Amino acid sequence: MFHSILKVIKTYTLAIMPTNARTVYTMLIWLTPPIAYSQESTHQSIGVKASNISQPYQLSTLKNGLQVITIHTPHMMNSKFNVYYHTGSLDEQYGETGLAHVLEHMMFKTSKHLKEDEIIEIVNKNGGQQNAMTFYNYTGYYQTWPDARGLDLSFAMESERMKNMRFSEKELEKEIKVVFEEKNMRFRNSPLPEAFQQHQTSLYKASNYKNPIIGWTHDLNTLTLDDVYSWYERWYHPNNAFIIVQSNLSHETIVNKAQQFFGKIKSNKIPVHHKGLAEDINNYRSVTVHMESDLNFIMLDYLVPTLDTGEIKEIAALQIIKTYLSSGESSRLSQYVRNKQNATSANAMYSPYLRGQQYFEIYGVSLDSNKIPQVKTDLLNIIETLKTAPIPKQELTKIKNMLKASLIFHQDDPSNLTSLIVQLHLINKTWDDWEQLINDIKNITPTYIMSIAKKYFSKKNRVDGLLTNTNK
Repeated sequence: MFHSILKVIKTYTLAIMPTNARTVYTMLIWLTPPIAYSQESTHQSIGVKASNISQPYQLSTLKNGLQVITIHTPHMMNSKFNVYYHTGSLDEQYGETGLAHVLEHMMFKTSKHLKEDEIIEIVNKNGGQQNAMTFYNYTGYYQTWPDARGLDLSFAMESERMKNMRFSEKELEKEIKVVFEEKNMRFRNSPLPEAFQQHQTSLYKASNYKNPIIGWTHDLNTLTLDDVYSWYERWYHPNNAFIIVQSNLSHETIVNKAQQFFGKIKSNKIPVHHKGLAEDINNYRSVTVHMESDLNFIMLDYLVPTLDTGEIKEIAALQIIKTYLSSGESSRLSQYVRNKQNATSANAMYSPYLRGQQYFEIYGVSLDSNKIPQVKTDLLNIIETLKTAPIPKQELTKIKNMLKASLIFHQDDPSNLTSLIVQLHLINKTWDDWEQLINDIKNITPTYIMSIAKKYFSKKNRVDGLLTNTNK
């Protein structure tokens, strides 16, 4: 039976590989379970649980807990393979900041069947592109290919990485140096990243959001090979991961491939994730960060829920408020900058797709530090207006249409749709939740917006951050 699998897969993919890549790939074939490969196989034939097919993607779950998501693009030749692990810097414990990101680097190194950096070589020689990224609540790896034939390489390489990495002290030492180079590049040319990190740390005193994803210097200097293995063994399991494939192949074909390459990898007990909850503020506080810069920032941060922690209707209202304040030339903050001329720019930021709680931030920037107190007053007045004066219905309708159009746009482009699905999936939300958010936006009233502004935009729920220059 194994030889028939090998014959089919060789016929399907090896024609695009150079000779040295074929040797590596043949070795990887031995990782796959001995089942017959068939493009006509179904969910039921390999014992997976299928999801509702009315959404713009399909989802199945293997018996080991690996979730397989497909976006079918029948008229596109190129394909993309993504694997996401439900872990990032939020799950790091005291003294190990930066570990999730360091392991991301190490995942391109030696495994049981691949030598150091051979994954990079294989992808490049077969016309693909790849990258990886670490965030607060995930670590992700992806490859893009000229056509669907490259997907078997992705399945082989990613199943190998999930199960068979072999780290060394030499590789770790090298990658720690690379991470420090990244860190230096990020902070060397401008004082702003360091100042914003200090502000972030002041916001999230009781949450791991206070730590930089790239890690604190003292932790990076003390990370060991045992730490790397511990993180890998803690989180890199099929029941803590999902793959998402965009291609012109059927869902059944992709699920069959997932079963073939990942099906024999055993699930494992996953530790409890850090919830990402910030401490209740209860009392107003203000933080000042001095920096060497020509710019001055005043930031008003209000602790609010996300889709992970709050009611969808409240999230819809907060999204509308953000759009009203900052989207387009006619937005409230854009008008303020043009008319008042105290601030050189102003904006509002809010991301409802992260784990735990987040801050809704309104900020203003000025070249003149003496104008910052007035900018703060102006921004607070704009916030107070949200509580006391309803947004005119005609303007609210325009804002809703703008917001819904920007959200629905994600469904039309495969890359944007992939990003949206990933964001929802990482906080255990479904397409039904997404549709409810769209419907709730449609039904939000001016009165309800005022009630949400009153509920969350209070002084006791606020942290002020002043980033001011020391050149003046």
